[in-house]
Parts: sequence; C-alpha cells; structure tokens
Amino acid sequence: MISLVGVLIAIGIVVDDAIVVSENIQQHIEEGYPPKEAAVIGAKEMVKPVTVASITTLFSFLPILMISGTMGEVIKLIPIALSALVVASLIESFIFLPIHAAHVLKNGSKVTSWEKANNIYNSILHFFMDYKKSFFTIFVILVPVLTVLAISSSKFQIFPKFDA
Repeated sequence: MISLVGVLIAIGIVVDDAIVVSENIQQHIEEGYPPKEAAVIGAKEMVKPVTVASITTLFSFLPILMISGTMGEVIKLIPIALSALVVASLIESFIFLPIHAAHVLKNGSKVTSWEKANNIYNSILHFFMDYKKSFFTIFVILVPVLTVLAISSSKFQIFPKFDA
C-alpha cells in the first residue's frame, strides 16, 4: 500500500516528462520537419531540462530515506518507488516515445482545436464574474459542507488495522 502511494505521487511526474517531449516533437512537425527528424530534434532539445527536472524531484524525495524508526521503514518505500518510476519515465521519454512519435505523428495532421472549449470556459467564467458575491457566498458555504459530508461518508483508512 505504501508503494502505491509513491506510485500515485509519481504518476503526474511520469506523465509530465512524456507530455513535454511529445509536445516539442509535435511543434517541430508543425514547423515542417519530417516526423523522424522532428522526433530526434524534439527529444534532443528536451534532454537537459527534463533530466534536470527529474533529478530535482529525486533529490527532494531522497531525504525521506534518512527517517529512522518504524515510520522510516514504512515510508522509505515511497522514495524508492518514486525513484524507479522517474528513471523509467526518463527512459520512456527519450527512447521509446520518439520512436513511436516518428511512426504515429504525420506532417499536416490536424491539430485539435480548443476554441469551443475555451468559449464555454469563458462564458462560465464571465457568468461567475458577473455574480461574484453570490458565487463567493455559495462557494464559502458549499465547499465546507461538501468536504464534511465527503469525509464523514468515506470509508477510506490510510493505515488500516492489521491482525496481530
């Protein structure tokens, strides 16, 4: 269960690496490079920043390994799982992702338009801005009430009792 907590923390980090690299590859394809060349150029440009970001993430979790006692024994699985996933993410982002991108992404492929979603978001945002006092009042009342209801009805227990 503790390893899964480490995995949950790392999922966002793992996905971010691949997103950054693939977005850069797609940008080069949109500039007119052939997909294979765009994959190589895009991955090369992202090696330093993504690797440094991953290393800083690893360094922020490694001090957890120095916690002593029973809690240290339990918690040490989180940085170990996270470290393995971050290293795997780097391998995937710079070896496998460019290979797949070179075969899947094409020149002149239609890029998804977010204009409709942005228009909907803008209309919702402007509605709340027009009624900001009402929205704020409802927000201040509704969020604590829903939080208390969610916590009271939740059966989740982070450290369940084990049989002796």
